[in-house]
Amino acid sequence: MKVNFDIKDNHAIEIAGRHIDLHNNFDFVGFDYNVADREIKLHWKKSSGDWVDKNEFSSLVLTHKGVTFLNVIEQDEKSVYEDDCCLGEITFFPSTARDINDSIVPQPKPNDGDDILYFFENGQLIRIHCEQIELGIKMPTEISDNNFAYSNLTEEEAFWVMWYFLDGHYELAGGEFDLSDILSASQPFEFDDNGHFDGQVKGNRRVAPADSGMVWHWNEAVKKYREHGRPKPTPLKK
Repeated sequence: MKVNFDIKDNHAIEIAGRHIDLHNNFDFVGFDYNVADREIKLHWKKSSGDWVDKNEFSSLVLTHKGVTFLNVIEQDEKSVYEDDCCLGEITFFPSTARDINDSIVPQPKPNDGDDILYFFENGQLIRIHCEQIELGIKMPTEISDNNFAYSNLTEEEAFWVMWYFLDGHYELAGGEFDLSDILSASQPFEFDDNGHFDGQVKGNRRVAPADSGMVWHWNEAVKKYREHGRPKPTPLKK
């Protein structure tokens, strides 16, 4: 089984250094099973709780491809919605022990032959064996061209996002690179409520790049990093 994420503490997953708490910050919506394509999708949406960061992903989907085994243990019929939508634990577990459905293994990646198990607070269990699991994410809907995405980047994450940012401009310019244009468009100015600036520094207005398109380019770079992680190393040529 191939996956593009790690399991953390058996209640969260991690992709490209981004910690995603499925137990506390997301509500389970349901799953789709495409029998013909042997594909199962499990859907989550961001919880409405006030403890959830506003920059958290708005929704997630875990797509299981090449499914060869599915077992769903029914939920407690007296369960409430809060338990129905809440993931308790997630784990990889040996497929050779499918008679055991009440244990977890603290491992980030699957071993050969493992199933993946989703335990919900309502007692429901979803157990799947497949060739590949792919985590897909959707950015927060409140982020616009005028708002920067994810201000909580680590130093290393910010470096690789900057790499994607500059690489995007390089590609857009057809293989050329003009740093002066990028710096000019990124020049900070204070904008009033109508989005206008007059060059005065008053200290009480929104500070943003001269060209709002630079915010869009940065957010696109953040998306690329979240989806692809660190850029692949460049092979040395003899």
